[in-house]
Amino acid sequence: MKPKKVKGNVRNELTRVDFARGYLTELGLNSKCDQPTFDYTGAEQKRSPFQFAARELYSTLLRIKRIPRLYSSRDSRWIKNLILLGEPMTKRNFKQWWKVARVLLNEEWEINQQIFRPLVEHLKIKPCYPSEIMTRVIDQSLHDAFETLARDPNL
Repeated sequence: MKPKKVKGNVRNELTRVDFARGYLTELGLNSKCDQPTFDYTGAEQKRSPFQFAARELYSTLLRIKRIPRLYSSRDSRWIKNLILLGEPMTKRNFKQWWKVARVLLNEEWEINQQIFRPLVEHLKIKPCYPSEIMTRVIDQSLHDAFETLARDPNL
């Protein structure tokens, strides 16, 4: 920055603008978004919590895919399968993504069912066997929301 006098007023002027523009262009700043960006403001009240859960699931899978050691120190076959999946998720490769996602969801269900509580409450499921609840939440509703996400061209 250097002071410059224009029409009697002094203002600061940025020097080496061409250098800065070239440098930022070379870096590719904001030219590609590696992680999906989603709006968590809650402004869209009509959205199902399953849509938000599907988006969260997809971003979690992408984080695990990119840095698998952060999720688990043990070797897991589903993590190896996840690493082999093509990005982004599309209608064409949805079944492979769901196969991996379902294994992760089943592990999470076994470890901590409480994280699924908002989804169970949204479905207003009457008391029944835990396996039936899991089927309705994961295999039906979350599957459908995840599949809808795969059809999203803005993914």
